[in-house]
Amino acid sequence: MQAYGSDRLRVSPEDGRIFLSSRMPKEWQGRAVRAASDIPHPGTAVLWDDVFYEVLEITELPTGGVQYELAPFPDDLLMRGSVAYDEASEVARAAVVRDVKRWERSRKIVNMLAPITGHAPAAVQEWMHQEIGTPLTALTIVSAIPPIVFAAVCLRWMLNERMDGAALPIPKILLLFALYLGIESAFRFYSAANSGRPVGSVPGLVVYAIAYALFLRHTALPSAFKLERGYASVSRTAPPDDVALHDALIIREPFLTLLALRDQQKLAERFGFSPARYGRKTAAVILIVSTIGLLTSLAGLRQGHGLSSLLSLFLSGWLAVEQVVRWPALASTGAASILRFVVRPLSGRLLD
Repeated sequence: MQAYGSDRLRVSPEDGRIFLSSRMPKEWQGRAVRAASDIPHPGTAVLWDDVFYEVLEITELPTGGVQYELAPFPDDLLMRGSVAYDEASEVARAAVVRDVKRWERSRKIVNMLAPITGHAPAAVQEWMHQEIGTPLTALTIVSAIPPIVFAAVCLRWMLNERMDGAALPIPKILLLFALYLGIESAFRFYSAANSGRPVGSVPGLVVYAIAYALFLRHTALPSAFKLERGYASVSRTAPPDDVALHDALIIREPFLTLLALRDQQKLAERFGFSPARYGRKTAAVILIVSTIGLLTSLAGLRQGHGLSSLLSLFLSGWLAVEQVVRWPALASTGAASILRFVVRPLSGRLLD
């Protein structure tokens, strides 16, 4: 009898008990006694050198690892399946452990780089979720926040240029691209939060498609245009009106929490709309962006950007204070926002 891999074998000279120490836990189970009766529930049957042994007890070692106490399987107990303990099984188990460690490292790296990896195509994010256990929508949501914040800063720079003649700190083409990315990220943020599915960005799709064509196609990563099974379709038909309205509600629901209370009540009666579902999430995003606008407005005033900074200061301060005032009511009845005049035309047929 011998141990395999990195396991260590010890046989007690007094009573012949067998102790097998392993650095990595195995799927073996120890003997247990059922509470309803004193009939023992046998431990895992281990086929070791053509002899069946029962796992009696499992002990975690203070230095790390696990110790298994085994004995020849008794004839009066029923064997409920068996596992082999040999060189081949230990090699396979070690390979699984290495794969799990590699997946864990990959998951941590992908999560750490969420502001970048969240721009990957939806099919790639779904593949990472299934293969290495990354959060399904968190990558998209985290990656959407920096572009939204930077777009707000760029908008402030544009106002300074138009109203005070201040020079832009970055080329105008980059500023326009940042504004586009901020708008796209806002839609990605709410789409991921509403649908529970990841959403990639157009720049992320382009970069990934080029990288896939050059070298990533030789890896296990999927194509940027691969559809998950069950989502491909040969033909599509227009949904019924009630389904279309429900889909429109899902897409616009975070913005609808800004409407007047009478409009929110109308949506609640028609579609079961609840301001508590996304009210505080929407308010938190507005509060963050308006606070950043408030800080940049104060900095603009110090630099002599008079009119644009004053207008931006007033608007940002109003929105920030408004979200704080609205916050308690957003957990139940909802509360209207000054932005309701902007959101109302976007409600479309929902309020007709």
